[in-house]
Amino acid sequence: MMANSFESVNLVNELLESLKEIGVDGVTTLLQNARSKTLTLNDKNVEFVLKMVSNHYKRSMDELINTRSRDGKRRNAIGFCVYYLHNQFEYSFGQLQYVFKMDKSWLSRLNAMIKRDGKRKGSVNFEVKQKFDLIIKEYVK
Repeated sequence: MMANSFESVNLVNELLESLKEIGVDGVTTLLQNARSKTLTLNDKNVEFVLKMVSNHYKRSMDELINTRSRDGKRRNAIGFCVYYLHNQFEYSFGQLQYVFKMDKSWLSRLNAMIKRDGKRKGSVNFEVKQKFDLIIKEYVK
């Protein structure tokens, strides 16, 4: 939606005032968080994948997105989210970094881990990927 000149001036003034108050890093963080929430809350594919994975791993969607714990189950859960959002729904790692608040290179490594483990029979992730593939296939019909 295009803003008229009055709205544009107000926006620039608000931005400048915010920069004075909380600095460049603060404004950047606020904008990234707002974009992340918008992508997460308004995108049905992101919501679907997060719900599918969080239900399987018995974790809340909020825990997947906002917690910083390093346990293996959470890593696998985020890996599956990244894998399907990137490969099935074609989100870039740049877009996904705002959802998961992680570096693009780490998201790429998680994606590669699921690709690799999802092909190896006997891997914990193999059976989970088989299950998720069926769910995703039904969803995209």
